[in-house]
Amino acid sequence: MRKTEDGFWERPEDWSKRKHLILRYYLKSAVGKLRSVSPDRRVVILDGFAGRGEYKDGSPGSPVHMGNLAWDCAQWRDPLHLRIINVEPNPSTYTALQAHTQAWVDEGVMLNLNTTFRKALPLALTDSGFSPLYAILDPFRPKDLLFEDYLPLLRRSAVTETFVVLHTPRIYRMIRAVEAGEQQEHVMASVSTLNSVFGGSRWRELIEREAFTSADVAACYRDELAARYSQAHYSMIHPVMARYEVNLKYHILFISRHKDGVKLMNDAFCREAHDAYSTSNNNNQLSLFDQDAETSVEVKGPTIEQSVFQRNALLEAELESIGCETPLKEWVREELAFEILTRRFGEFYQTDYRQAIDRLVHQGRLHPMKNARRTKAGKWITNERSTMSFV
Repeated sequence: MRKTEDGFWERPEDWSKRKHLILRYYLKSAVGKLRSVSPDRRVVILDGFAGRGEYKDGSPGSPVHMGNLAWDCAQWRDPLHLRIINVEPNPSTYTALQAHTQAWVDEGVMLNLNTTFRKALPLALTDSGFSPLYAILDPFRPKDLLFEDYLPLLRRSAVTETFVVLHTPRIYRMIRAVEAGEQQEHVMASVSTLNSVFGGSRWRELIEREAFTSADVAACYRDELAARYSQAHYSMIHPVMARYEVNLKYHILFISRHKDGVKLMNDAFCREAHDAYSTSNNNNQLSLFDQDAETSVEVKGPTIEQSVFQRNALLEAELESIGCETPLKEWVREELAFEILTRRFGEFYQTDYRQAIDRLVHQGRLHPMKNARRTKAGKWITNERSTMSFV
């Protein structure tokens, strides 16, 4: 891994490309839905840690990707206006950002701010007004994004979605250093940083466990968010791996108030993974989940590597577990599909979840109750509003 921020911009590493693809896949589908609830037909994208806009090898960074998306949206039959706000505190990096995005700045599509995310957020919120806002928060280091810094986004009354990159391996190592208790001065600094990143001391619960992983770190962070932010929202976590290595690089925390956003982001993760495998020249290069980097314990391979039979069996078993947990509940098919989606977020397309429900209906393991009918051949026909219960 390149140690310096300057070295980071030589060329995009594989996991950075994955994040960019996920963002592009999601926003290409989502901006139209976000515009539909916009009072001024605008959608605002806030990149809180924008960087140079372009890598030194000429590869596009997120600001250029977003600028190209804005141009695409402007060509729609019913044009959509994207407003993109980029924040970059480093003076030299900001100069490069300006140079690589000047075309969009000149058109008024893009605004670049040479300041910290904390200082820029009030201005960005004012600029956004009541338009839907999509925030990308991808700090270079965990300490660059403090928990309190982005809470105003979550408290915003207008439609708001947040894409947070959690550098969980780094956070994991900091917690382990505190646990080891060596070099007291460094421990105190790590405790202060962890308290600021987590918004409290909830992370200490991890030390009390017999063992924990980066996934537990991400879940702990989400628990703190849920405890501190009571307004209804969905907080979904998904890992981003190095495609040609086995180590975890990040967790993505996606926060939305709407089920449609969660569904579209689920499909974005799934599509990116499928594209990664379909374009690989060596299947072994894509064994993303071979090993947990912290515990060296073998874990199951990704679902995308499994056969259709295995994938179907996995979904059916997940549905059965939901049935065991809620034996008396009458499920609406749409709600059941969303429930299993949240449990296997990013692993299957929406259609896969719905088809798994249909298979259980046809096998007699789910019994339709209302808004369903049977054909003369005895096959059940259901829709999103059909209700059913587990047998």
